[in-house]
Amino acid sequence: MPSSRFRARVCLVVLLVLAVPAALVLMIRGRLTRAEPRHFADPVEQFKYGPMGNVEAQGMPFYVWYVLPRVFGEHLPGNGGYASFGFPSEQGHEVPVGFSRQTVGFPRIAFNCAVCHTTSYRTSADGSPTLVLAGPGHTQDTQGYVQFLFRCAADPRFTADVLLREIEENFELSWLDRLLYRHAIIPATREALLEQQRRSEWMSARPRWGPGRVDAFNAIKFEVLGMRPDETVGTADSPPIWRLRARRDQRLRWDGCEGSLRGSMLTSALGEGATLASLDVGGLARIEDWLLDVQPPAYPGQVDRARARRGREVFARLCHDCHGEGGKTAGAVVPIGEIGTDPKRLAVWSEQAAELLKTFIAGESSDLHDAVATTGPSDGYVAMPLAGPWLLGPYLHNGSVPSLVDLLAEPYGDALPREVASISPAFAELPRRELRRHSEELRAIEAHVRAARAEGRRPAMFFRGYDLLDREHVGFVSDRGTIGEEPQPFVFDTRLPGNGNGGHAGPRYGTTLPPDEKAALIEYLKTL
Repeated sequence: MPSSRFRARVCLVVLLVLAVPAALVLMIRGRLTRAEPRHFADPVEQFKYGPMGNVEAQGMPFYVWYVLPRVFGEHLPGNGGYASFGFPSEQGHEVPVGFSRQTVGFPRIAFNCAVCHTTSYRTSADGSPTLVLAGPGHTQDTQGYVQFLFRCAADPRFTADVLLREIEENFELSWLDRLLYRHAIIPATREALLEQQRRSEWMSARPRWGPGRVDAFNAIKFEVLGMRPDETVGTADSPPIWRLRARRDQRLRWDGCEGSLRGSMLTSALGEGATLASLDVGGLARIEDWLLDVQPPAYPGQVDRARARRGREVFARLCHDCHGEGGKTAGAVVPIGEIGTDPKRLAVWSEQAAELLKTFIAGESSDLHDAVATTGPSDGYVAMPLAGPWLLGPYLHNGSVPSLVDLLAEPYGDALPREVASISPAFAELPRRELRRHSEELRAIEAHVRAARAEGRRPAMFFRGYDLLDREHVGFVSDRGTIGEEPQPFVFDTRLPGNGNGGHAGPRYGTTLPPDEKAALIEYLKTL
């Protein structure tokens, strides 16, 4: 994203234009060096809209960001501007939840923690969404958003003439602002985006992330630590980060590669473009304190209490040791040989990467070295204590199982049904905006999801990205290619690298339970 090169470009302009009076030079310098801190007294607002230290390093010029959907609407996945990427918003706010606007030289905007950790759900198709902070951000297509910015920068219309015309339709600029945007900010934004696109080429060799997923540790390896791109695929769902007090002594991340909450927040900030010099340590500490006791919401519907009591007995017998509060292995790493889920994520974070991160941080900030002292590779996935499981779909670390009913079903394995095997894996790589042209494939996937459930199997392909609750299967709607005029969902294909939905199956994991015990267990899970 755009960085301090803005000031460098402006200095070049000033040096070349020798006739510029010294007073104007001082005025420009003063404008570009001003920095207005933005902190909220309420940690909730700080979480949703406060900066994390990446605005100066990678913040987009806000006025440019604001007009891109108006100028380059054909590059969006659907109608609705930035909302088409699944970013939730609140009435009265000019930016979505998970974005921070801050003036550093000029108004800029960047991601913060909430972009990956805010859940949105609706109980009916025509209902208003309910936002749940610290939950998994399952609708937000962050990769799609970044690639939209890249497509805009590569478009020949990304010029000062075009963008300034649109900016001045929406904002009042001074003559000095117009000078800076025309000769420095807009040209430098384009250059910085194209450079970031080159640095992000590693993404093109991996399956698209889709809504709610991110390959964070490869981003740190290749873009922060400068490691040579390899073939690892680390795409995983954004996890919930509520009730963290109970996890302070447990391994964190899906694979347990980190041992401290502060370290986890630090690496997240670095992955979003913060530098150790710009990192807002105080702001992150306030958010950390607030997150310790955030609770998931109660299930928004009726629960059959008698059935749930029977389900509690099933949970105690099968699930408590790994996922219950105080369970023997709750919060511990379960070896991949036992859990059997997709192992791709485990190969991403190596001992070499962990040591490079420690060296990198030690060289820049000795105060933060202890935060990553316990970072290291893992041989399995963490058995996370269950809190609000009805809101955590899709399930498993890579989001490959759409509902709790599906999680208690057996995977197909390699023997996929004909209607799915006939659809090329390349179909899941199509831009979301183009999917509406492929009604035959969409109907085939819809039919497959329903047929798989009728057979007691996990769907091999399904749709994700909706926030409409599926009360029957407990998760989000995953068997429909469209819901009215909503943005097109993402096609998830379990055949792609890192997307496997195997594992967590067999008698130990409940997939062979009788139907009445499965139903009772799911009813109990609604109460957690």
